[in-house]
Amino acid sequence: AVVGYGVEHASEMTPPLTMVRVPSEEMGREGVALLDQLIRGGIAPPVRKILPPRLLTRQSCGCRGRGNTLGNLRKSFP
Repeated sequence: AVVGYGVEHASEMTPPLTMVRVPSEEMGREGVALLDQLIRGGIAPPVRKILPPRLLTRQSCGCRGRGNTLGNLRKSFP
């Protein structure tokens, strides 16, 4: 199996690449909100927020089709 992390065009590769997608847009929004708070003179205490990644299984993982779920993958490999 081949898995990428944060690859932009993973679905366009041959075979389509299984990947872990990070929530970069949400990470950006959170960062800008904290920066805005600091710029406006507020106090931005240290923040720890977990933004879970998402596994997108595609053919590079050895599964039979595009868009299989992790649950289907687990059923294929007991």
